[in-house]
Amino acid sequence: MKRTKQVSGGIAQRPAGITIFGTLLIVFSAFFLLNWLLSLIRTGSVSILSAWNLVGCLVYLLGGIFALKLIEGARKLILTWAIVLILFNIVSWIAGIVPPEVIANATRATFAALSTVSSFVWSGLLIWYFTRPRVKEAFANRKMFCAPRAKAAATSCGTASVVLGILSIVFFFFYGFGVLIGIAGIICAAKQLKHKPTGAATAGLVTSIIGTLISLLFAALAIPRLLLYMSLWRAASPVG
Repeated sequence: MKRTKQVSGGIAQRPAGITIFGTLLIVFSAFFLLNWLLSLIRTGSVSILSAWNLVGCLVYLLGGIFALKLIEGARKLILTWAIVLILFNIVSWIAGIVPPEVIANATRATFAALSTVSSFVWSGLLIWYFTRPRVKEAFANRKMFCAPRAKAAATSCGTASVVLGILSIVFFFFYGFGVLIGIAGIICAAKQLKHKPTGAATAGLVTSIIGTLISLLFAALAIPRLLLYMSLWRAASPVG
């Protein structure tokens, strides 16, 4: 087993990946929670699928917050919901739970398919990472661990940039959200390259730039169309 690195005072470094995934869980959950609230304001009703999405947001939000504190229950909560989400996506597509109006509309069907694929990738990443031996060790011995210090954090920016770069490509279709992730990846890669150039930093820089450009292009094409659909929908809606 890989030995835990030690810092001054005999306190081990918290794995940087926990900080990355914990932060991303909080950011993603906050983003989707805001989107859920906007949808509720627009429609004035809550469907079963919408309620399910709300539960997912709250689970990942709490999981991310308490994962940063290295609470073992948070790790188990994240793993449990990731598995449940994978099973739900499989069952929903096999059983035809997806609303017919979504399937009938090519744009919405494509968006739903991309969302499902992204959900599989994200859930898979969570399961893979939070079952790693060193991560399990950190949660099991939380009193021995602390947040990485400045130097340690700087050396881990290359890995962070790769993760963010991949996520910026995976989430390119979330109307500019991939741009924010890509920019964060570019910043992390630049910080690593300035401190100590590594292959991970170079790969992170490339993937982050690609994800940012793809997200910008998609947003430029999709947002005007989305605004047009919204204006047509409002015009077609009965007054009062």
